[in-house]
Amino acid sequence: MNKKFMIPLFAVFGIGLIIAVPYIMNSFAVQVDVAEPFDVSYAILGDAGTVAWQKASCSNIDLGAFVDLSEGAQPVDFSYIYAGEDRELCVKIVNSAEVPLGYVVSGEIRTGLGNSEECAIAFSDLTSLEANVGAGQTLVASKPIHISSESPVVDDCVLDISVARTDTFE
Repeated sequence: MNKKFMIPLFAVFGIGLIIAVPYIMNSFAVQVDVAEPFDVSYAILGDAGTVAWQKASCSNIDLGAFVDLSEGAQPVDFSYIYAGEDRELCVKIVNSAEVPLGYVVSGEIRTGLGNSEECAIAFSDLTSLEANVGAGQTLVASKPIHISSESPVVDDCVLDISVARTDTFE
């Protein structure tokens, strides 16, 4: 075949492909709502530094004793915790998803109250807790809240505790 016929033939073929590709025979649309897979509630163990509560475990708490504090709740007032004492923050996470999901429990000192520097000393060892919740499972995790033995006397420290979804951890 002659080359001068080949180039226009391929051009016509290419244009035909471009026109033919977007022709759709049938279509449909999907509407989807994305729901929050985690239901989170809390319980706090400990009082006045006695060691009796320290033998307790978050996993031994009745699941009905956990409280949902997430929506518009005011800070839970512990009144006083003395330097060197601990409390145990128990977090119950119910994963309604059909896949495992990662989470991070973290705490940070609320600033802008005029006592941030002293509160940072009192709660100097705030750490985060990271793990996974299995598909359709309920998990109870614990995170200690420790008051430094070198803490100054300070009133009204506010800790913002949060649970955030993340990628799963290996």
